[in-house]
Amino acid sequence: MTATPGSSEDLWAMLEALIEDDPQKRFQNFVARNPTKGWIIASDYVIDDPTRPNDCLCFTIYPIDEQAPLAHWAEIAAAIPRDLKKTNLIDEHTIACLRDSRRLSLCFIVTKERNPNVNRELAKLAIDGNLAIMRQWQDSEKHTDLIKRMQRLRRRADSQSFKAYLFADMFLVMNIVTVISYLITKFMTPRIIGWFSDRDSIISAYDKIANDLYLINYSAICQQRRVHHRDVQISFGNPLPDHRSPKQSWYDALIRIPDYLAGTLAPFTYREGTFVGGQEKVLDMITKVLRDAPNLLIMALERNGDRIMPVYVSIT
Repeated sequence: MTATPGSSEDLWAMLEALIEDDPQKRFQNFVARNPTKGWIIASDYVIDDPTRPNDCLCFTIYPIDEQAPLAHWAEIAAAIPRDLKKTNLIDEHTIACLRDSRRLSLCFIVTKERNPNVNRELAKLAIDGNLAIMRQWQDSEKHTDLIKRMQRLRRRADSQSFKAYLFADMFLVMNIVTVISYLITKFMTPRIIGWFSDRDSIISAYDKIANDLYLINYSAICQQRRVHHRDVQISFGNPLPDHRSPKQSWYDALIRIPDYLAGTLAPFTYREGTFVGGQEKVLDMITKVLRDAPNLLIMALERNGDRIMPVYVSIT
């Protein structure tokens, strides 16, 4: 992937502008239609698959109805019972569920070319930046455990075994979730926002430090942009096995939509409008689900030298 750990602020500015400047204003319109206090961001990824031309990061936003908090779970589990790789047919129930405008998905296609400059020194700079943010908190004494965990990560980055590329991937994913959460907070007055990620090394590595980074950066971007957030509870999905299906997490249904989207866009060569390494179901997903989808914003993060250049992707 192309992500380079460095300045969170630069990523915030790029991602915020990319989502807000969407000509169709899909994010703003979606949030305005759903004046609820509870939100879940579910995410899934295709990263470093040698049979796919792209990496892909997908995030589905669920407004939670307090009167029916499990509605999304039930609907998706019924309409899409299995992951994309275990599905042979994209039927009408799957299509309707994936195109349902009560949910919004943001997908980022990322070129597989890696920045050769990603190394432990850049990772350490990124961690130092987060530590600097934390030390400036007026109530930093209340967050000593969080600061200690970040300091422990900083010491780990001194080791030759530290995985700088994994940290770079984690850094990009975490900042995307940060910006989505910030924008929900900016346009709404949420009471709780939950991040439910697929089981992946991105969220499990280094004692689940991605969760800590998310907390730090969400608070920082809200403070920097003077958006009230003190009353917002940030929570995380713990992907414990479902007792009925131990190979899946208990919230696997929520991951199903970003799973289908990431699995479709990873083999999709968006500039040519073709797909590589996928099956017939990928073509069905592109033509029947992604084409002119009202609840989907697709963006590509292309590399131009040392810079990430974002572009909108339209499938018509």
